[in-house]
Amino acid sequence: MKTLVLGLWFSMIMSCASAHDVLDSIRSNANFSTLNAALGVTKLDSALQGAGKFTILAPTDKAFEKLPTETLDFLLANPELLKNILLYHVGSGHFSSKDILKAGGLETLTGKKVPVVQSIKSVLVGNANLLKADLKASNGTIHVIDSVLVPSTRDVQTIKKDILELARSFAGQGDADFSRQTKLEVLVLELLSVQKVLPVKERLDLLKTCWYQEWGPYDYRGKNRGVDPELETSEIYQCIYDGHYYNVSRQYKNGDRTRPTIGLLRGKYRPSQTDANALEVRFTNLFSVKNDTQQANKIWDFPPFAEAGKLENRLRTLPSLFVKIFFGGGALKEIYTDTDLRILYGSNNNQFKKPYLYIMTKAK
Repeated sequence: MKTLVLGLWFSMIMSCASAHDVLDSIRSNANFSTLNAALGVTKLDSALQGAGKFTILAPTDKAFEKLPTETLDFLLANPELLKNILLYHVGSGHFSSKDILKAGGLETLTGKKVPVVQSIKSVLVGNANLLKADLKASNGTIHVIDSVLVPSTRDVQTIKKDILELARSFAGQGDADFSRQTKLEVLVLELLSVQKVLPVKERLDLLKTCWYQEWGPYDYRGKNRGVDPELETSEIYQCIYDGHYYNVSRQYKNGDRTRPTIGLLRGKYRPSQTDANALEVRFTNLFSVKNDTQQANKIWDFPPFAEAGKLENRLRTLPSLFVKIFFGGGALKEIYTDTDLRILYGSNNNQFKKPYLYIMTKAK
């Protein structure tokens, strides 16, 4: 009799466990809180409670944390884009990890296949690692992964080309409602899905050069995220050297373009101690130099002159304390870097409602 009772009790437990559908399983797991929120935003949660069978590649909260905060906020604010990404994590039918490995991947509801292969150390699911396999639910199976998957069939160079063409097409126009930045972010997210990005400390050699700003807020005095009316779009750069960081731009007194000066905002930088993809910048000096054409052919030549102590006709140097108080610095989220393209987020919480995007190319 005791054996029968224990058997019935065990059967009841198993019955209750199997009654949980994939959505219940996700909701009851504290490691899937971001995934659960994303499913709610996109209205996919109700679909996963249906009678059909589903196979879910479920990113953990830590997987979502690998995305830049700005990117995750952007996705949550754009349900249709987020929905397409989530559907790339869902297959129709019940597929065990062995089934998926044998097939070489999972056909998803986007119509695209996520490649799955066995490596020496782990099972690779696209650009993610399989953390835990074959979690059973009443209407499917969940496989836990450590990165968010984003579908793309295009190569890196094609996506980069589209990013630059779109950035240049804006020609420095204002972007008070972030609509232009949003269009760029879609392409940037696609780029990140096909190209692995190393921590910023491993990209420092790529960053150590001068970068021309193709897109970004030039008018720091206004709130429309446009071009400073006294500057051309080709007259602002960021230059990075060993331990030194410069914002460099031409300046025109009262808009008089016949008498240009060069403004150099100089500071120190280091990789962030808390964010593997960020640089911490602290500005310490600000000075202007006139007659730039007598000293250098290109605006980005000035930081080396400054470091060598060879700048001529210096107009003024502001006290370091003044610079630290009024310019300070902050963290630059280095989203992507290669030999000729740099993408980053900057922030200015006093002026803009969210971090702003920079698209930069190597000065030539």
